[in-house]
Amino acid sequence: MGIVVGLIVTLSCLLGGFVAMGGHLGVLVQPFEYVIILGSSIGTFLVANPTNLVTWIPTHIEFAVVGAVILVAVVADELVKRTVATRRARKST
Repeated sequence: MGIVVGLIVTLSCLLGGFVAMGGHLGVLVQPFEYVIILGSSIGTFLVANPTNLVTWIPTHIEFAVVGAVILVAVVADELVKRTVATRRARKST
């Protein structure tokens, strides 16, 4: 729970500060930046953790992927529900 809250706060502050200073979020969509950030993250993970943990990850990555898929599905479902409710409210007025 603490990790999720930390990530949300970090991303909110990062993106909010970027927009507050006049930046456009579309500029952040750069495929090679994602490659650089992902590569740096993986490299840092490999250097910072013991070998037995690094070798344990591939055998348990399925749980993380399934969890991420479920999370994306729930968020998408909630967004669709809100969009439909907003459209129905606009049509009724």
